[in-house]
Amino acid sequence: MSGDPKQILILGGGFAGVYTARYLEKLLRPEEASITLINRENYWVYQPMLPDIISGSIGLTNVVSPIRRLCRRTNLIMREVRDINLKDQIVTISPGFRPRHLQLKYDYLVIALGSITNFHGMPGMMENAMPFRTLADAMVLRNHLIHVLEEADVEGNPELRRQLLTFVVGGGGFSGVEVMAELNDFVRSVKKNYLRLRGEPHRCVIVQAGDRILPEMSEPLAVFAQRILRQRGIEIILNDRLKAATSERAILQSGAEISCKTLISTVPSALPPIVQNLDCPKERGKLLVNRGLELKDHEGKVWALGDCAAIKTMAGATVPPTAQHAIREATAAAINIAAAMRGRQTSEIRVRRARNARLAWSWRCCGADFRSPALRISRVVAVAWHLPDEDAGSQSQGPDRHRLAASCTVST
Repeated sequence: MSGDPKQILILGGGFAGVYTARYLEKLLRPEEASITLINRENYWVYQPMLPDIISGSIGLTNVVSPIRRLCRRTNLIMREVRDINLKDQIVTISPGFRPRHLQLKYDYLVIALGSITNFHGMPGMMENAMPFRTLADAMVLRNHLIHVLEEADVEGNPELRRQLLTFVVGGGGFSGVEVMAELNDFVRSVKKNYLRLRGEPHRCVIVQAGDRILPEMSEPLAVFAQRILRQRGIEIILNDRLKAATSERAILQSGAEISCKTLISTVPSALPPIVQNLDCPKERGKLLVNRGLELKDHEGKVWALGDCAAIKTMAGATVPPTAQHAIREATAAAINIAAAMRGRQTSEIRVRRARNARLAWSWRCCGADFRSPALRISRVVAVAWHLPDEDAGSQSQGPDRHRLAASCTVST
C-alpha cells in the first residue's frame, strides 16, 4: 500500500468504539492508517458495573480507564459530533476554545454513538426523573439516595416518610432490573444505620411496558428473575409505562400514580439527534446495516455498530444492546475495514444471541445470589474476559482486569 495513511474516523467511545480502535491498531500498521476517535469524555466506562456504584461495592477508579491508555495509537479528540456529511465524507465536531467548528475528512467511518434517554412527550420527566446511562448518573443517584435516607430519618410525618422511602424505576430491561436490585439491597442494608429507620419498610417498584421483565432474555429465565425479585420485596407492574412525573409522584399510562421522591428512568431510548438526521436507510429508527455491518448505500466506507445500528442475529431477531455483542461487532467491523483498505472481500458477522451471558455482570442481576463460590467465579471470569488490558507499563488507576475481578470477588 502506497501514499498517505488512510483516515479512519470512529465516533463514540463506548464498548463498540473503543474495541474497534483497539482491533484496528492490531490489524493495521501505522503507515497504513491514521485512527481518530471522537468522544465527549476522555475516559471509557465499564458500563456493566455502573449499578455497583450505587452501593459503593465497586470504586469509581475501578470502572473507568483513560481511552488514550487503552488505544495507544489512536488520536483521541474530546469533542461532540455536530454533523455527519456522508456524501462529502466530512464529520463536523464542536468547537473548543476557538469559536468555530472543526471539520474532519475521513476515508472510512465507524458510527458507534450509542443511544440516549428521550423524554419527549412525557411531561415533567426531564425535570423529575433521573436517567441512568453514565458514570455521572450513577454518582448523582447514589448521592440522592443518601440524601433521601437522611431526610426520611428526621421526617416526622409518616406519609412523607413513606414517600421518601418509595423508589420507582421505569423500564424492566437489563439496566432497570440491575439498578433496582442494587438499589433495593443498598437501601435495605444502609437503613440499619439509622435508628429511626430500622423498622421502617421501604418500597421498590419496577414499571415495565411489556408482559414480563428482561425481554432480552429467554422467557423461563425472565420469569425466574421476576419471581426472585418479588420475593425480595420488589413490586413489578407489567403492561404499563411511565407517562409523566411531578416532584411528588410518578404518573403511569393507566392513570395510576405512585407517590415518591425517587424516580429513575432507563427508558425510552432513542438515537442521538445527529444520527436521526442522517439521510440513509433506517429500521425502526436505527441505522440499517448489512451482515458486514456496512451502512446501506455506503458499503465499503461507513460501518455502524452498537446501540445505534439495526443488527440482526442469524435467526432474524434484533441483537440486544449488551457489551458482549458490542465487542463482537467491533471485531467484525475492524476486520472488514482492514479488508476494504486492502481490496479484499469483507466477511459477514454471524451473531448468535447470548441469552444468559449478562447474568454474570452484576452481583444481583435478576436476583441471583452471588455469595455462592460458583457464581463468584462466573462473575470474575466475565469481568476478566471482557475488560481490555492497558499498556503493561502504565500506572493507571483504571479498571485493571485483576483489580476489578478481585473487587467483584470480595464485594458483597
